[in-house]
Amino acid sequence: MAQDWVFIQESRGNFFGGLPENKKNLAGAITHNNIDKEIENILLSRYIPASVVVDKDMQVQRFLGTASHYLQPASGKASLHLLKLVRDELAFDVRKLVYRAKKERIAVKKDGIVISENGHSKEMEIEVTPLKTPPGNPHYLILFKESKRSLLPVQKEKGRKIRKNAERKIFNLDRLFIFSFN
Repeated sequence: MAQDWVFIQESRGNFFGGLPENKKNLAGAITHNNIDKEIENILLSRYIPASVVVDKDMQVQRFLGTASHYLQPASGKASLHLLKLVRDELAFDVRKLVYRAKKERIAVKKDGIVISENGHSKEMEIEVTPLKTPPGNPHYLILFKESKRSLLPVQKEKGRKIRKNAERKIFNLDRLFIFSFN
């Protein structure tokens, strides 16, 4: 009669009715582990902003989320140095934020950064957070978040405005150069 009970339970979806007690827990753990991995994959792909983890030398250690909008590897010899991977228009802000997070050992953020992509402007923010790591081995989490006001039409710049932006970029690059020697 016990065998009939096991068969009935199995036909209703209880596949562990006839297994020894130690095998029941193992099968349940495998199922939960697969579910956890699936949940993690969904969350990473849909909800986690593009981000990278870098070490003290700004070498990328991990990529999280889809970072292709913000990172564009240059042609030539491969490099995982963050400033060689990040888009040119973000390099100054990223460098400045990482430097400040290193110096002050706090999370820092800059919003209102405008980048252009496919003929549209996107407003975004960058956040750099020091991670709790062993002394002498600092790591930083860098988040690239798109703002809600993202798809603004790109305005064409003319004459003086182009020159003014070029002068501002040169000034920022000069400051970046000076900071790198401090």
